[in-house]
Amino acid sequence: MIHNQTYMIILIVSAIILISELSSIAAGYLLSDIVLALYVSYLIKTFFIRTVVTKEF
Repeated sequence: MIHNQTYMIILIVSAIILISELSSIAAGYLLSDIVLALYVSYLIKTFFIRTVVTKEF
């Protein structure tokens, strides 16, 4: 009985660790996607502003 309980505890702990790892990996991917999107939009804005400014002058 004690062996079974320890096995269940180990299983639960490993499942919790796995879930937290997966969620942190997913959060990292989401964060990098957001940063990439912001960087791309920034580049597009600066490029667009530059082309408009150079055309005006």
